[in-house]
Order: sequence, then C-alpha cells, then structure tokens
Amino acid sequence: MKISVKKLKPNAELPVLQIVYVGGVGYDVHAFLDTSFILEPGKVFLVPTGLLFAAP
Repeated sequence: MKISVKKLKPNAELPVLQIVYVGGVGYDVHAFLDTSFILEPGKVFLVPTGLLFAAP
C-alpha cells in the first residue's frame, strides 16, 4: 500500500518506515512542538506532526 505524505511545516520530519516483523509495517513520526510537555496518565493530547497523510 502506498501512503502519500505532505509536509505542512517546512522543518517537519518525514516518517521513517519500520518493519519489525514479516508482514508488519509501521511508521515512526515525530511531534512538531515548540516546547516539551508531560502527558499525564489517563489524559489525551492531540500531538501535531506538521505532516498530512493520505491513505488509499
């Protein structure tokens, strides 16, 4: 499967394909934040990546 990725921010890091086991596929993405934060247990936070993904 081909997934299109577009940078929304010029200095956003493109994802890296990681194949850990046969038949499995995953991407490592990086948070695009100005500051660090602590995600407390049980809390939800939408993490910006500076990227736009389009899957078929």
